[in-house]
Amino acid sequence: MPNISDVARKAKVSRTTVSRVLNGKEDVNEETRQRVLEAIKTLNYRPSALARSLVKQKTDTIGVILSDITDPFFSRIIQGVEDVAHKFGYGIVYASMRWDPQLKHNYVSFLRSGRVDGLLMMGHTVGNEDYLREMVEEGFPLVLVEYHIDNLKTNLLSIDNQGGGYLATRHLLGLGHRRVAHVAGHKNAQVSQERLAGYRQALEEAGVPYNEDMVVYSNFTTEGTIPVAKKILSVPERPTAVFAANDLMAYGVIHAARELGLQVPRDLAVVGYDDIELAALVTPPLTTIHQPRYEIGSMAAWTLIQQIENKEMQPTVNEFKTSLVIRESCGATLRRGNQVHFEIS
Repeated sequence: MPNISDVARKAKVSRTTVSRVLNGKEDVNEETRQRVLEAIKTLNYRPSALARSLVKQKTDTIGVILSDITDPFFSRIIQGVEDVAHKFGYGIVYASMRWDPQLKHNYVSFLRSGRVDGLLMMGHTVGNEDYLREMVEEGFPLVLVEYHIDNLKTNLLSIDNQGGGYLATRHLLGLGHRRVAHVAGHKNAQVSQERLAGYRQALEEAGVPYNEDMVVYSNFTTEGTIPVAKKILSVPERPTAVFAANDLMAYGVIHAARELGLQVPRDLAVVGYDDIELAALVTPPLTTIHQPRYEIGSMAAWTLIQQIENKEMQPTVNEFKTSLVIRESCGATLRRGNQVHFEIS
């Protein structure tokens, strides 16, 4: 494979001159520039990305740290990130922290040490975030998605998770349910806390007492949810409805209900959260809270790239709203004839 020295010999110039041509410097006369370009073409030389990044002090790469890259929730977000990044000529390095705060810290340390120009982080655990404060103080471009840190002035994209939890629970209450259980995600995940807050808000407004025994925690996966769902569905006064904090956990609830001989939605109403692609394809189709995932990903990538290319840009805060998508799993059509109306002024 030819290197920069081979190009210099072919063009009969110094390595420095080749480097200046490659980096678009204007202090090279046109005849010499053309000779270097012809040598590059003849030898089929490809500049080292590492070498160019050292010269430019820029990698043209962004880092994306997700909680769990295998979660289908992130598929459309990743599409949005990639479309914008490629439009601006940036490559992407992904890392999956698997809800492990120490692993997240390790990835941040690894990626920010000259390997990427900025970081996009989504799906966070609540904990010690002093190293993120250090990054912001140093001026390292950073975008946080769904993770507000008090007194940290950085780019933030938030989703109205509390509003989404409220919508889901209010819908079930509006169908006449009063024993509404909630399957929450990781206890130390901010999104879990916010969606639980929305669940509690809807109960309070409907005059339904909050019962800690009606709340169980899982790990945002179907497999992890089946055993905890079986437990809460086996109590003497079992819930008649369940709001799960993501669609994968809602599938776990449906699977557990079937194993216990319960039919969804006849015996148990279920609402999920995220509106992933499978939500409309499972049986029964899942009522869920929709998030504009592609738009979240594209806005996050655009914001990060703008920060990279203009480090004087002031941090921005954007919030995305959620909406309720009614399908069959909640039993809305079955209950329409004798529905108990729940209205909030």
